[in-house]
Amino acid sequence: MCGRYSLRVNAGIEVPGIDCALPTFSDRYNLCPSQDGIIVRLNAEGELYASLAKWGFAPGWMKDASKAQINARGETVAEKPMFRSAFKRERCLVLLDGFYEWDRSVKPSQPYYIEHRDGVGFAAAGLWSSREKEDGSAELTYAIITTGPNKMMEPIHNRMPVVLEEGDFRTWLDPKTDPETLKGLLVPCPDDLLVAHPVSRRVNSPANDAPDLLRPE
Repeated sequence: MCGRYSLRVNAGIEVPGIDCALPTFSDRYNLCPSQDGIIVRLNAEGELYASLAKWGFAPGWMKDASKAQINARGETVAEKPMFRSAFKRERCLVLLDGFYEWDRSVKPSQPYYIEHRDGVGFAAAGLWSSREKEDGSAELTYAIITTGPNKMMEPIHNRMPVVLEEGDFRTWLDPKTDPETLKGLLVPCPDDLLVAHPVSRRVNSPANDAPDLLRPE
């Protein structure tokens, strides 16, 4: 799964291929479930636009928001009742510039920070939904789609986000893309695209959110 990530839009870390304006956002070094991230969708004119959204996919029909899901498995996302409707019509890009994963083969578990080899941001395949909260306001939520590991990730963890290539952004977002083409995108990224290094176990606490969390240990 993917349970923590970073997004530093104010530090000048851009996502190649994302040329739309981004919403006001405070850089996050340890973004956790139930917190706001940035997703990108297509508007009616076929243009990219970005929005703040809460990490934790909660469909409109879900009465108990505590059952929201932060990840969706790429292998079953098209068929699972929780996600199949969104897979057909409500796909998005989730912007990030790195994510954390834990090697649980050691005790205590060792966290790693995984980032793009070129130090740029990237986009994960995601699903979004909008639901009405108790106060009547709309809440936009999202999940990150995961897949099996590439060779770089295998020693650390058995899952990783689906990192999309820039040339596939619009294919993923286009409502006319056929399901089989979409499923073909839900694979591990190239083995050499991302790099990993161990970081402090301070990242285990959601209360910690500072630049030093990214520092190699």
